[in-house]
Amino acid sequence: MNTNLLQNEKSPYLLQHAGNPIAWRPWGQAAFDEARKSGKPIFLSVGYSTCHWCHVMAHESFEDQEVAQVLNEHFVSIKVDREERPDVDQIYMSALQALSGGGGWPMSVWLTADGKPFFAGTYFPKYRFLQLLRRIQEIWSSEPDKLSADADRLMGTMRDIEKGEAHESNAAEFEQFLKAYTTHFQHHFDEANGGFGGRPKFPQTMNLMVMMRQDFKSGLHQAEAMVSTTLNKMIRGGIYDHLAGGFHRYSVDEKWLVPHFEKMLYDQAMITNTLLDAFQLYGGDELARAARETLDYVLREMTHAQGGFFSAQDADSLNPVTSEKDEGYFCTFEYSELRNRVTADELAALERVYGVTPAGHYEGRSILHLQEGYDGTEKEQPLLQSAFAKLRELRAARPAPHLDDKVITAWNGWMIWAMVRGGLALEERRYLEAAEKGLKFIRENLWANGSLHRFSREGEAKGRGTAEDYASVIHACLEMYQADFNPQWAEWALELQQSLDQHFWDTDEGLYFANDGHDPLLPYRPKDQYDGVHPSSNSLAAYNLVRLHLLTGEPKFNHQFERIAAALFGRLGQYPSSLAFMALALDAHVSHVKVAVVAGGREAEEELKRARTQFQPHTYWAWSATKWPVTLGKTGEGIYICEAGTCYLKTPP
Repeated sequence: MNTNLLQNEKSPYLLQHAGNPIAWRPWGQAAFDEARKSGKPIFLSVGYSTCHWCHVMAHESFEDQEVAQVLNEHFVSIKVDREERPDVDQIYMSALQALSGGGGWPMSVWLTADGKPFFAGTYFPKYRFLQLLRRIQEIWSSEPDKLSADADRLMGTMRDIEKGEAHESNAAEFEQFLKAYTTHFQHHFDEANGGFGGRPKFPQTMNLMVMMRQDFKSGLHQAEAMVSTTLNKMIRGGIYDHLAGGFHRYSVDEKWLVPHFEKMLYDQAMITNTLLDAFQLYGGDELARAARETLDYVLREMTHAQGGFFSAQDADSLNPVTSEKDEGYFCTFEYSELRNRVTADELAALERVYGVTPAGHYEGRSILHLQEGYDGTEKEQPLLQSAFAKLRELRAARPAPHLDDKVITAWNGWMIWAMVRGGLALEERRYLEAAEKGLKFIRENLWANGSLHRFSREGEAKGRGTAEDYASVIHACLEMYQADFNPQWAEWALELQQSLDQHFWDTDEGLYFANDGHDPLLPYRPKDQYDGVHPSSNSLAAYNLVRLHLLTGEPKFNHQFERIAAALFGRLGQYPSSLAFMALALDAHVSHVKVAVVAGGREAEEELKRARTQFQPHTYWAWSATKWPVTLGKTGEGIYICEAGTCYLKTPP
């Protein structure tokens, strides 16, 4: 049967391929049954809707009749959206990394009919892809046992990588590791440009967060230069969208000038939180400005009418001149179009302040980036205000890049966290309102019968929630509770934690599985054990467990934290950057986090208001009327400080 079956899917990525001549199947039992019945191997293609190289391979190969003929005749082809099924992506990315030492998307994997991978790669140009398909088909026809043996060996390697070893540690060892955290990164710091290592450069936000907490505790500010240089270089460079706000995914050069132009929701969340940390700890109006502009961008361009947050904006957009989609076209400007649009004085200002040149910086087009001696206040000057207004009109007249309008549960949790932080740190009520609206969207649209869904699109909830979805929403609830003291968020956090423990906790190893175990097609049940550009489910769950133990006093939460720490600390010690959010959880565990219970009174509320604008990562706020065990019996007026099981009434200044 050579019919493409993606047309009834909800994922924008799958729908992008619904018109391909390839007989794509969605991930599911029917596709695997077809492989067993036909005796064909499976070709699995994994990507996402705003992935540039996914678009390139789609245009070169998946829209091509010659490629389709080979795939349809000799393979069962399955297409997966990695954002919809992060567990599928995780398993087969492990296979790719085991084979090649690297990874990326589009991910191309060849499987046996029982889901075991025997070969994997990323993007292949058409000629190479066809060579591979024909060679794999040839070996499959003549020596199928050889490929099955390869699959078994690869599965063994993947399981060994997954397993890890428990490392019994104590608070003193955690503290010693954290004190050396900044030193580890000093060796890789780019003093000239900020960031770590050469190109490409990713914003390593969680590592910066860990360093700032060590600076806060020691008072020595050993990391201030690294953090401030990195963030200020980023917000001056082309990775930051000076016209609309928000950050592109990463920089292809070492100077943060030329970005990969897609914008991901999780990047906006993680970078905003890091900017706000640095603003509160070290100061810097430019950091606050970039955080505010990024949150405004999300509210303006990536927010569902009912309150959820969309997933991503594409790097590619249609160039009307060539009728082709070009990366970065929407965000960059040819010198000739600027000369025809703005006045001579405005063009001179763009050249002087934002680096516009006749030659450009990318494909002959200019990327706005601040020059030395200028900062973000320049755009408020009348000449540049006028120029920027015209540039926005230029953009608005262009075909907009594709918007992936999935509302992904976990990603929304991270964005709600950033909105709460922005609302409190910047004293902007509208960000708190957006956070509350986003959390209500999740509860009303993605939570049913005690379980979360993975995403929502066009009014329909889809997919089973993953561990990262639960951990992220629990974290969002705990953050939202600190902002409005609404007990419903405290109660829901506990309900979500109960569901997470019931359906995902591995009592043998002491970690959370990535999924709930309901998919029999996967060759094994994965665990999310590394932090990438956003927290892993186990790292974020560990952080949540520290807080839940403080608020409830339940020993089980501390026990679960200790088991996660034992399972992951060995890897963290070897590769700190791969588990940065777990380092944040360890920091919370060893830093004697205080619970400040507000009992009421004008002076207490004024102190609370002041405290919310300050960097206080080791204080958690609660309201005395909430039914947390730690709040019971806190009456009268003032603020109770609770630490290590002891509380005292603090007299406000």
